Amino acid sequence: MNLRRMVFHKVFPWKEDMMKRCLSVLAAVFWISFGALPLVLGDEIILESNGRVKGQIVKETDEYVKILTKYGAVLTYRKDEIREIRREKDIFKQYQEKLRELEYNATAEGYYRLGIWCKERGLRIKAIDAFQVAIQIDGDHRKARYELGYRKWEGKWLPYEEWMEKRGYVLFRGEWVEKKYLPNYMQGLVLVNGKWVSREELQKKAAEEEEEWRLSGTSSASGKKKKGKLTRPSEPWWKKAGPKKRRGYRPVARRYRPPLTSADRRKRAEYIKRQGGWKYWVPSRHYDFFTNIYVDRCKLLGREMDVMFRNFQKLFKYYKPVRAFIVLMYDNQQHFMRATNKGPGVGGFYDGRKIVSFHNRRTHPDQPSTLFHEGTHQFQGMAIPNMFSMQYLKIWMIEGMAVYFEAMKFRRVGKKLKAIYPIPKDRLRHIQMAIRRNSYTPLRELIRMGQPRFGALQYAEAWSLIHYFVNTTKRNRKKFDRYFTLMRDGKGDPVQTFVQIFGDPDKLEQRWKEYVLNLKPKS
Repeated sequence: MNLRRMVFHKVFPWKEDMMKRCLSVLAAVFWISFGALPLVLGDEIILESNGRVKGQIVKETDEYVKILTKYGAVLTYRKDEIREIRREKDIFKQYQEKLRELEYNATAEGYYRLGIWCKERGLRIKAIDAFQVAIQIDGDHRKARYELGYRKWEGKWLPYEEWMEKRGYVLFRGEWVEKKYLPNYMQGLVLVNGKWVSREELQKKAAEEEEEWRLSGTSSASGKKKKGKLTRPSEPWWKKAGPKKRRGYRPVARRYRPPLTSADRRKRAEYIKRQGGWKYWVPSRHYDFFTNIYVDRCKLLGREMDVMFRNFQKLFKYYKPVRAFIVLMYDNQQHFMRATNKGPGVGGFYDGRKIVSFHNRRTHPDQPSTLFHEGTHQFQGMAIPNMFSMQYLKIWMIEGMAVYFEAMKFRRVGKKLKAIYPIPKDRLRHIQMAIRRNSYTPLRELIRMGQPRFGALQYAEAWSLIHYFVNTTKRNRKKFDRYFTLMRDGKGDPVQTFVQIFGDPDKLEQRWKEYVLNLKPKS
């Protein structure tokens, strides 16, 4: 240390520390302005005044957006000043780039990692497709097999359903139960403390213990005495009876709700507007839309979904007057993702009570098809009282019907709208290519398949099977109606009933393949 610096350090020790801090700040500013320049050019804000601001979004709330420009300035814009927000790199573009990289070096591990990447970002269907490619390359890839629901039995990989059956379990109302106990479950008996009792006995016992707990000051069979007071158990033993629910179980069916009066419907709408911060309520005959923009668009969607509702009634044979369904339409995909915590691969969903989607004509021009798809699930949940879970009514039928309706288009006949069912080109091309390459899922396996392995190919295959039943002959249509009626009423095993009504799946598969290969989008 030279003499001048030593004197400076002794006389002004605090200034040297301040200089170091200033240099650190200047270095940070330099890095933001120049070193991080390639990172801040990806995002873009398009203003209502047609202005454009490029940079990197550093904070976004429901009221404003902060963006860091390439010059290091942080600008703040209110949401009402912004027309559109374009992110640094669209997630689907990232997916396509990763897919192109694998084309030159296709490995099972590479496709497995791509599947995990898609799964973490909410691209469930593309994740399943990637896992399926991984096991095509390496049939013994353990991690990819597990992601698709396969389990090993005596050295062979089996689908989860077959694996459970090999272990002596059967599917009863969406739950796996031991086969030897199935007759007891079908009689309505419940296993409690190693004994089978009827539900009437359970209810009687529960009422007695409730009364004893309420009146008595002493301990009962299900209560405990603590400091002279009888404490009620958090979960009584009778609520634990019955087959144990599997992880991920969620009832799909909703109980019947009669229609509201005009006054009550308006009260409900005002409550939803107040709770959700919606500006507009757009009612149709069977649907209540809630939105902040595009009111005229919602009116048209309401008319179209009313026509779809009448088609649902004919298919499901359900003509009860029902309460208007709720449809929430967010302003854009970013708002939708923040409000629902869904990934960018989700265009909408039905949660058992309402349909939730968003407006975005530029990136999602087929948005009505999303509403029609989820609207099918909404009507299924109401019209099929025995659909306790996705495992009870097989997923090929649930999703096949939804894809069949999502392709619905409308033609104006006078003042009315008439529904037509064009063939979706992408679905048809996908299944035809799979049949020609012999990479499709055999029907014998499709009708047993669970949700973990149901990818984009299976969606196309399920749609084509529904299309075959509905549009070939009256005999096939009657068979399908009969099968659907039995499944709707919860009568019979889905797989065994399918074989009894439609015959040998292998012979049916040959007729179905010939039909699909001869289909054309214009037909």
